Amino acid sequence: MFVEYGKLSTMVYEITKPVGQSLAGDIEYYYEQLKDVKGPILEAGVRTGRMLIPFIQKGLEMEG
Repeated sequence: MFVEYGKLSTMVYEITKPVGQSLAGDIEYYYEQLKDVKGPILEAGVRTGRMLIPFIQKGLEMEG
């Protein structure tokens, strides 16, 4: 099933949830939790970078 819908589901996600779009305040919430962390942070569920890119732009040392 993933083979058939993987590309389509990614396209839909990118359209409905673009990079930097907060969903119910999730980006703001996690930024507040992470802003004082020293050293690299792993964003394990990076997928399209919706959250990763804004965190890097805000100066967090983060990889996905």
